[in-house]
Amino acid sequence: MKNKWYFSLICSVLAAGMMIMPAGAEETEAVTESAAEETAQVWDSSSRLEDGIFTVYIQSFADEKDGYYWTVYTGDKGDATFYDLVTQSTQEEGYAYVGSFMGLEGETADDYIRIVHTNGFAVDEYMDFNIHVEDGKITEHTGGSHALPTPDQDFDPVVSGNWEAEDGSNVFLSLSLNPEGGFDGVVSGGGGRDGITELYTFTAEYDAISEAFKFRNGSFQAAQITDGSETEAEKPAEDAEDGGTGLIAFDPASKSPEDLKLIFHDPGYTDEDIIFVRAE
Repeated sequence: MKNKWYFSLICSVLAAGMMIMPAGAEETEAVTESAAEETAQVWDSSSRLEDGIFTVYIQSFADEKDGYYWTVYTGDKGDATFYDLVTQSTQEEGYAYVGSFMGLEGETADDYIRIVHTNGFAVDEYMDFNIHVEDGKITEHTGGSHALPTPDQDFDPVVSGNWEAEDGSNVFLSLSLNPEGGFDGVVSGGGGRDGITELYTFTAEYDAISEAFKFRNGSFQAAQITDGSETEAEKPAEDAEDGGTGLIAFDPASKSPEDLKLIFHDPGYTDEDIIFVRAE
């Protein structure tokens, strides 16, 4: 279980938050309108419950985030879902998303419908709509929540900079803000042969569901060692495979934000997770 300072780090220092919404009614109603200055998008969501069919509407009042869209999410629910998607669309005039749902036949349970804002890999924000299913019909919208996005600029002072492996294995991590979005990362082993070493590079995006920075473009590259340090990567290593997928998470075992530790997980780079601490 995550300790208290970890929640404080995510919710306060990084300005991430969860807004709890009022219970829904059968008529269409506004659930939330997020207008935080830090957020590039402003969404207005509403819903309608009619004849056992629950419909979610999301309307945009600002520019869309390039490459991102709204869709239903079932990735972490599996067989625990008590509803079916009837239809969803991002093309309906005036709305960024419209989705309709029905209860599973013969089921009676409380459940939630999660609608995520995603690029198909990372999720920057999501909305949960709590529902009650009674004998195969959605009979009530009981509430919900909205996980607001955290701008990369808020993460920048927390994660950017140089990190070193806690176990003293001479492995280093450098993170820097990418102007196009996310954080560029470089992992270095700090050594090599014949003046050549390998750097592992990637660009990670924060994922609101996993509460970690995810990447899917990890790539080994050859670099020249000069004055005991690596220069810019020059060319891919001949025997390297591109497209490594991994994540960087905040280590909940850290005692405070001041001694924050990062967990680097990428089976394509190493079989074991690496714990990074701030480089001295």
